[in-house]
Amino acid sequence: MPTVNDKAPVLIDSFTISSAVASVELTGMTSAYSLYQVIMNSINGTTPHLVFRFQVSGTSIVNTLYDHNSYTAHSSSSTVSDISVSGQSSGNIHRTGMHNPTGVVTIYNSQDGTEYTYAKVDGNGRDGSGYSGGLAGCTTLKQNSVVDGIEIFDKDGDNLTDGELLLFGYV
Repeated sequence: MPTVNDKAPVLIDSFTISSAVASVELTGMTSAYSLYQVIMNSINGTTPHLVFRFQVSGTSIVNTLYDHNSYTAHSSSSTVSDISVSGQSSGNIHRTGMHNPTGVVTIYNSQDGTEYTYAKVDGNGRDGSGYSGGLAGCTTLKQNSVVDGIEIFDKDGDNLTDGELLLFGYV
């Protein structure tokens, strides 16, 4: 049997969506870990447009302090588009109109109160016709603070109805 590697990811928090919820909060981010990742698997809702907000002292940062840059690709039209927005109230995980989105949000600098917190985002899903679409990008929380959680929700306010979210910490 292998020994546990102290550099292996550690599950910090998880949430399985089994009935309609407005949002999911994953908490427990502390200085014990230098890097965090949220893994999302098959998040369902009406047509989820997944976004996130970081939390400080258990409260989501709702101010327009998020800058987001990304590119999206869609297989049905073979199109790629760039997105660059400032002063947003959340960071994008996925483009609108995607079904069963999955993705990873990697969080950097969350425990350094003298620096901004950054997130690298990779999301994938399918449109109503079954074509794949994805988003790859980054979001900056332009506020020096210690982040202790993340809230994930639908940008249009629709409920999330199914799926699994996991928060891992890395030394």
